[in-house]
Amino acid sequence: MARRTIEIDGDVWAVYPSGRVTAYDRDEFGLVFEKGTGTDRVQRVTRYSPGGARRPDKALAELAASPSQPGPVQKPSTTAGRPESVGVVDLHVHTDASDGEEPPDIIVQRAVRGGVAAIAITDHDTMDGVAPAVEASAGKSVRVVAGCEFSVAVWWGELHLLGYFLPVADSELADFFDVQRQRRANRAEETVGRLARLGAPVSMEGVAREAASAPIGRPHIARALVDCGRVGTVAEAFARYLADGGPACVPKVLPPLEAVVELVRQLGGVTSAAHLKERANRDTLSRLKELGVDGVEVLHPSHGDKTIALLRGIAPQLGMLTTGGSDFHGSTTDRRSAIGVPRVPVEWMESLEQLHRERLGE
Repeated sequence: MARRTIEIDGDVWAVYPSGRVTAYDRDEFGLVFEKGTGTDRVQRVTRYSPGGARRPDKALAELAASPSQPGPVQKPSTTAGRPESVGVVDLHVHTDASDGEEPPDIIVQRAVRGGVAAIAITDHDTMDGVAPAVEASAGKSVRVVAGCEFSVAVWWGELHLLGYFLPVADSELADFFDVQRQRRANRAEETVGRLARLGAPVSMEGVAREAASAPIGRPHIARALVDCGRVGTVAEAFARYLADGGPACVPKVLPPLEAVVELVRQLGGVTSAAHLKERANRDTLSRLKELGVDGVEVLHPSHGDKTIALLRGIAPQLGMLTTGGSDFHGSTTDRRSAIGVPRVPVEWMESLEQLHRERLGE
């Protein structure tokens, strides 16, 4: 759709959509508002959820009549050659360095098109996607934060722990990731054996092709099952075989939460408990805080309004930081999300970075 112009408070803005997505059964698309050029350029970005199956054209007409919809102003300024972080960020993004579908450079392009000021690359038990994303972001309007999504053992089983502002080339982290990679490979081999006994054989070679250079995870096995025709979709592979408690699911060997928290902390990083869902309550957060976790992921596509409101209220009372992100894995996965949805305020990232700098003694 071609750009349109809308008058807001006496100013004329160019308006255009930045892509339509279905995020956990909620139909949304982005709208970008721009005026000026160069250093005088001002941009506003918003996500709009129309009622029913309304097209962007219809939404633009509504915004023309009620122009209070645009989000916060994003006015570029330069700090060390990079635009200042303003607007919204996405602190939970995956690439094909783990179980995401897309390479880091495409992820960066998506973030730029969506008007996202910063993204955290948080692949599972690896940071191999960070450096390529940083390289791809050079000269662009998006900042890349070095992160990781660690799988750790807690009192109820497994927790995904997000780590932020981590060093990209650290020998202790590299050793940790090597151990986790081998554990994942061992688990995959046992899973493949179980699948064969269940009448759904798939080769380790096929699984390895799906993973490429990434640490092997269940999504890679699921895709291999689809490729060889054992199931029709990744969702079916999980439903029939690979989901927690499923007939081919092999329990993970996980590092304890406390050990990973201490590792991240000593490297100057900051931690946040990811997508707690039904475990989002005061008791859980209090215990995580006691064990050294710095924050909690409040905004996540799987969190409903009630969970978000609960976490927003409890986290500051306990002195925990708040984070959020899309948990984006790709445009064709069964996880219906898009980079920049939900809209996470840049101030949340800045609070993480402030704690990171304090830990480095800056």
